[in-house]
This record gives sequence, structure tokens and C-alpha cells, in this order.
Amino acid sequence: MKLSFLLYFILFDFLALGQCPTINLHPKSQTDCDGNSIRMICQATAGSSYQWERKRPQDGNYSPISGANLNAYQIFPSGDANSPTGTLYRVKVALNSCAIYSQAAEITLTKITSILNPSICERGSGVLEVQMPEISASKAISYQWTRAIGGGNFTDISDDANFKESQSKNLTILNATSSLQGQRFKIRIQYSITLNNDNEGSLNNENQVSSCPRTSNEVTLTIKSSPQLVHSSSLYTGCIGAPISINSTGCSPYVTQWYDENENKLGTGAKIFVTHTNLNPKIYKATCLKLGCESLPSLGTSAQAFNVPAAPSNAGTPTATLLESSIIFKATGGTNNIWYLNENDTKAISTATTLSVAVPINTGTSAIELVRWVSQKVNNCESPKTAIRVSIPAIVNPITPTVPPIPVSGTPVGLLPAAPIIPEVIAMPSEVPSELPAPGSIEPEEYDLKEIILPKEKIFLRYSTQLRCEEESYLLHVEGCPVPLKYDRLNGGVDFRSPEQDLLVHSPNETKISVSCEGEFADPMLVVLPGLKRPNFSVESSFDSFVCENEIIEIKLNYSSDSQFHVWEKEGHSYS
Repeated sequence: MKLSFLLYFILFDFLALGQCPTINLHPKSQTDCDGNSIRMICQATAGSSYQWERKRPQDGNYSPISGANLNAYQIFPSGDANSPTGTLYRVKVALNSCAIYSQAAEITLTKITSILNPSICERGSGVLEVQMPEISASKAISYQWTRAIGGGNFTDISDDANFKESQSKNLTILNATSSLQGQRFKIRIQYSITLNNDNEGSLNNENQVSSCPRTSNEVTLTIKSSPQLVHSSSLYTGCIGAPISINSTGCSPYVTQWYDENENKLGTGAKIFVTHTNLNPKIYKATCLKLGCESLPSLGTSAQAFNVPAAPSNAGTPTATLLESSIIFKATGGTNNIWYLNENDTKAISTATTLSVAVPINTGTSAIELVRWVSQKVNNCESPKTAIRVSIPAIVNPITPTVPPIPVSGTPVGLLPAAPIIPEVIAMPSEVPSELPAPGSIEPEEYDLKEIILPKEKIFLRYSTQLRCEEESYLLHVEGCPVPLKYDRLNGGVDFRSPEQDLLVHSPNETKISVSCEGEFADPMLVVLPGLKRPNFSVESSFDSFVCENEIIEIKLNYSSDSQFHVWEKEGHSYS
């Protein structure tokens, strides 16, 4: 009895185990286009219940799908947050109290991510690159690029002078012209997929569609243009062995790239310096680098170096004498002469052919030397300086003889004979009596006498001036007269000065002054002072206060038409 009961329970357990479901068709992995419907199917013992589960790439475990309790589960749309590519699906099949799991099936989705490089330099070449996952690229069967012009429809592109590899992954655009600006581009890709799909609506995944198409989002092509540069001069000149400055305009605020005549790259910048070792001119061209695009080369400019001329020599500058008020310096450079006060000066005092210099009064006992330095500039090349020296003799101081006072008598005062150039000494009473006593009537009275030393012969006046530009005036200095000077302005006004005093003359326009030495000891001297006006100018700049490093700036000088010469100075160097 006990044995029979035991056999009954063993048989019961065996029959119970025999009621577990059997899976006849497991779900299969599928490859399809992103967004398509994908159907997972499982077939098991009749009467079984189903619960589908999924595990996305970022999940650690499977999780049940709400409402997915049939033998088939449709994934639509595929590729969203719930069903990205690489997601695993399985189904839990249960019959009575027994449950088993199907094999896992994976979905692989193909898609186009984006198109890169929709900007191309004008006249340049560029490539539109399609971006997609590696698995998608491995499933691609064919490519076709399309474009739309204006508001038109998209049409397929064929290879021609502007497009290459129009049926490849990347589209090459050649010699991009501005007419391509704003055109829209797409790519259409055909992907291979697994045959067990429901793309035609089959509920049993019996369709035999072997591929699916996908079209990218459109991109709008941008053609980036760069300005073509110009040169302010067709020929820049300099000296052999010295830097020659060449420049271009039109690229600011971008980068200017320079090339030599063999298309070798040189420096960058609106202005560069080149050095030539011979007299042959050379051609230089420049391009503009703007946002990664290089413009067409400029039409070009030339630079040529010239020999440095020899230093000029004295061309007959005379030696000064006591009778000259000025000396004319002359040099062999002629109209190319440049005059300097000192050897190391960088600022010239004159660019005239000759230089007139007032002769200073040499009050010493030996000759002094008057020196001016001169160079010559030919083809913008300046020679070394030459010193031209003029000897100024000393003035011989006259010796005044001792003359005793002459008492006043009834006879006229006489003049002592004197040798030439010996000053005349006259005894003059400090006060003259109203009546002279008769001879011998009384003792003669003694009076205080003053000696006035007067030149016996006429002397020559000399003058020099100092510029007072800020005051539009000259400081006039006259030498040679021992008595007060009279300054008679021809346009009105008279001034008197002692020999030691200078006269400040306001001369905005030409001023003529007759200078005379009181007592007719010298002939009047006419002094002509040119009009002296401060130049009227203003400076404009392309910046307000600060500029960025490597930024190109412009400084402009606005000056009146009567300004004949202007000089820029930078760090002690002058540029005309």
C-alpha cells in the first residue's frame, strides 16, 4: 500500500513536468532602416502566455514591456529612446506554472547622421561628407547625391565639371563658383536589410524586401569669398642690400600672404620687406587668407634695388670774408643734395641745391670753422655724408690811441688825424657854457669830457634769424653796429634796439625791414623774412585707443595744400 502511494506521486510529478511549454519558433535578429516597423515573432505550445522583455545597450538587465503579451511584438517606430540599435528582445513563455525564455534577438538599425563641410572657398574645391554609424556604412549598397536650386525640387546629380563622385559616399565639388551659393544638397542611400521583415505589411515577416532607402536632411551650401588684393604702387624701389618695403591693401582685417615670382611663400602682413642683391626688378604677388579661404593672387607689383650713390663733394663753396653776410654752400649732388647740421643727424635742414648760411661774427683772435654736412639721394638711395668746411677769419680789434682831453677855448674843437680804420676820438664837454669868456680874461674852467669812439670808415651789417614756429615769428639778430639800431618796417612801424638786443618779428606773411645804424656808420640793410605759418593738419586713425596684437591699423594725415613737406617719426626714426 505504501509502495503504491509512492509510485502515484512520482507519476503525478512526471505528468506535471510534461506540461511546460515548448518554443517552436524563437524570435530572430533583424537589420532594418532606422524608423521602420520591426516585428518580433515567437511560436510556442498552444495555450501558452507571453511576456516580451527588452534590454537596451545602456541597461544592465531585461525589463518587461508593458502590454507586450502576445506571441508577436511590433517595434514601431524603431530607433527611438525605447528601441535604439543594439537592443535585445526575448519573450517569457508560460504554461500553467511552468515558464521558459526564448532566445534573445537583436535589432540593427541603419541611418544617416549628418552631412559635413557645407562651406567651400570660392574658386576652391571641397567635399561634402556624409556621417553615419560604422554598422550603417557596412550595410550601404548605393549612394546618390541630389540638389535643389532656388526653391526647386531635388534632382539627382551627375558627374560634370563641378561635381565628382556624385554616386559615392562623399561628393567632391570642384572650382566652386558664387553661383553655388545657397543651393541645397541631400544624399540618398540604399541599405541592405534582413529578409525577415514586415516592411510591406506582412504579419508573419514573410516579405522578401532586401533593402530600404534613407535620405539625409538637407544642407545649404555656403561659398566663402575672399577679396582680391591691390597694390598702391606698381614699383617699389630701394637700395641694394637694404630692406625694400612693399605693401598691399584690401585684406584687412584678415591675413595677407605674399609670394615671389616662383610662387614660393614669403612673409605675411599688409607690408613686408624684401632685400635685393642686384639691379634686376622682381615681381611679388599677394593673396588674402579669409576664414580658411585664399583669394586669387593679386595682379602683382615689382620691387627694384638701385646702387647707393657716391658721397657728393664741394662744388666751389667760397671762403668767407669780413665783408660777407652769408655764405652759399655748394655740392656736386645738385638737385639731389640733402643738407644736415651734424654728421649723425637724421633730420635734414634743407633739400635745396645750395644752402645759404649767415656768417657768424668771429670775435676771437683766430679763425673759426663753419661746417655743414651734405649727402645726395638718387632713386631713393642716400649716399654717405660729406663735410664742407668754411673758415671764418677773426675780426682785428682796433687799438684806440690815448688822447688827452682838450680844454674848451674860443677856437673850434679840432679832430686829430687818424690812420685808416683807427677810430676817431672826440672830446666833448659834459655841459657847454652859454657864453665863452674872452681869451686871457679869466682862468679857463675844466669840464668833464666823454670819449666817444666812432669808426672812421663805414662798416657792414650782418644778421641772422632764429625760427619761432609756435609764435609764427623770427628772432632777428643784427651785428656790426656799435650804436643803437633802427628797424623800419616797410609795412608800417619803427623799432629801436641797442646793439645787444634782438628783435622779435611776427611774420605770418612776408615782412620787409630796413635796418640802419644810427649816425650813418653803415648803409641800411634790407631784411626780407618769408611768411611763417604753422601748418594746419589733423591726424585720423582707424582705432580709438587700444588695438589688438597683430591687428593692422591705418593712420592718416590731413594737411593743407600749402604744406610742402611732412615727416612721420617712430622710435626716433623719420619717414617722409
